[in-house]
Amino acid sequence: MSVNEEQSDAHVIKMMGIVMGALVALFVFILISAQILGGMVDKSDDSYLLAAMEDRIAPVGQLQTTLPDPSLVAMASADPEPAIVIPEPAPGRTTHTVKMLNSGADGQMVFEPAYLQAQPGDVVVFEAADVSHNSRSVLVPDGAADWSGGMSETVAVRLEDEGVYIYVCDPHLAMAMVGVIQVGAPSNLDAALAKAEEMEGGFAMEQGRLLGYMDQVDPNLQTVALAAADTAADESESTSAAAAPAAAAGPTVHRVKMLNAGADGAMVFEPAFVQAAVGDTVIFEPTDAAHNARSVLVPDGATEWNGALSEEITVTLDAEGVYIYLCDPHAVMAMAGVIQVGAATNMDAARAKAAELEGTFLMAQGRLNGYLDLVDTSLESGADTASAESDAGDASADAAAAESPAAEPVVHRVKMLNAGADGAMVFEPAFVQAAVGD
Repeated sequence: MSVNEEQSDAHVIKMMGIVMGALVALFVFILISAQILGGMVDKSDDSYLLAAMEDRIAPVGQLQTTLPDPSLVAMASADPEPAIVIPEPAPGRTTHTVKMLNSGADGQMVFEPAYLQAQPGDVVVFEAADVSHNSRSVLVPDGAADWSGGMSETVAVRLEDEGVYIYVCDPHLAMAMVGVIQVGAPSNLDAALAKAEEMEGGFAMEQGRLLGYMDQVDPNLQTVALAAADTAADESESTSAAAAPAAAAGPTVHRVKMLNAGADGAMVFEPAFVQAAVGDTVIFEPTDAAHNARSVLVPDGATEWNGALSEEITVTLDAEGVYIYLCDPHAVMAMAGVIQVGAATNMDAARAKAAELEGTFLMAQGRLNGYLDLVDTSLESGADTASAESDAGDASADAAAAESPAAEPVVHRVKMLNAGADGAMVFEPAFVQAAVGD
């Protein structure tokens, strides 16, 4: 064999050795990586390589077992936490639910709804929809009870006293995770505004959020007496009570957000359909920028409106009928909404206008017609009802009707969503309180 042939053979053997070494190193690397990713290796101990090799060469069918953590066994066998006891609202009163969320319509770390109108005797349930939140009152009316919920716990509070309540989430207070409840007449409004101003100085982000909630407080809202108190007054002063008319409920403030994306898709008002009464107010909030609200159809005699871009506008609804409005920059994207005020006196005109507008939409065709389908054409005109009551029966029959007015049925809307406040694949709201006939 020549010298060149010997050198060639040696070179081949050397190369084969290098390749074999590389393959072995690659096999060990893959083996160790698999063990580390599987969370089965103590990387601080050099014996993990031997353990890995032994695991790989264990007899086929050998069962590998690991004893469970005793603490986990104890946790699994422990008795479940007792369910929260939610107090009953006073007769004729309501239970409201406020969710504690990592993310909601108002941004990050929020209560939803963060502003709530209630009456004495109502119950508010603060639901821990997301963890690591709590609810604690920081301002209550004179004589009212404070509350402080545990971390990640649902807490229920029955509000007995009229006035403004301010509450917070302690872990996220600096992020302005706060809320406001108005119970009847805002008897302590000055104190609440002063407290809000003081708290705003401590927020590291979302400055103005709490004052925005305070702006929603209705200074004209009246406290509605409890039914039991009304009954007692009727029994003690039957003659004067029968003659006195029932106290009229104050107008309601409805808030509509202008959003880039919502439950109905892209470029929407939310809620896009509102039922209201004559005298109610609608506030269009520019939650997202570059939107406005402009009426394109109103009932005869009603006031039109035209909001500026990215600005809030407040509208008082002064006539019965159907109102249609839109966002000018996104009208072709079917960013429109409908308000029904009392009886749908102009429903034919509203249908015709909707058909006209639908022809201009480049996307979400049918959205506006869908909102019009929600209009309740069975609602009677308030003027007709008042006339019928004034012409019906004698004085005693009128007095009896005044003592027990029939409430209009309420339409509740539940959306079927791929994602919502409670997570993926949800109904929203998933809990609804209703009355017979709703």
